[in-house]
Amino acid sequence: RSLNRLSFKDFSDYDLNFLMAVCAKIKDLGEEIQHFDYDKLMELLDWDMTKSIDIFHKDLKRMSERLRHVGATIEINPDTFTAFNLFSEFEGDKKKRTLTVRVNPRFKYILNDLTTNFTRFELSEYVHLDGKYSKLLYQHLKQFRRTGWWQASVNDIRRELAIPDSMPTRNIVTKVLNPSIDIIKTCKGFEGLNVEVIRSHRRGCKVE
Repeated sequence: RSLNRLSFKDFSDYDLNFLMAVCAKIKDLGEEIQHFDYDKLMELLDWDMTKSIDIFHKDLKRMSERLRHVGATIEINPDTFTAFNLFSEFEGDKKKRTLTVRVNPRFKYILNDLTTNFTRFELSEYVHLDGKYSKLLYQHLKQFRRTGWWQASVNDIRRELAIPDSMPTRNIVTKVLNPSIDIIKTCKGFEGLNVEVIRSHRRGCKVE
């Protein structure tokens, strides 16, 4: 089977933090239905505690809508594929200050895969990374901790980091990779992280 990459195109920093928290808890407890306390979510998301619960509830609803529509496609063979949503239910209760999440049980292993390379410390580290691109790059690089390097095409980078097609290739290095690497280098084990640009030998020296 081959799993097409999940798309986080419209996600914000908070959305990604919330997704990783949900994945980690489901993985730890091994159940499809999880209950989250609003106060603990606020702490995890670095929420401004001076704001009202109404604002948090509204923001949580927005995040839940985005996360609820995260989907993927599994290609079993050239003639068969299955498309699905990872989450089937999000229920926020402002009075009880709780959020109930139900994950699609058939595909829970995908959520487990998202946090396979994360310890509890690294999950906390991830949450405090600044910027969507640094989070997605950090998450992806964790898969290559054994080899210590990752070689990828420009298209791979765009897909993995949810970079819009409208962004010129020259800006991917200067405005996405370099700033993200500077942030990730502050994390343990990534102090020597750097990016090497590979260019085509053809006319124009296009970035590959």
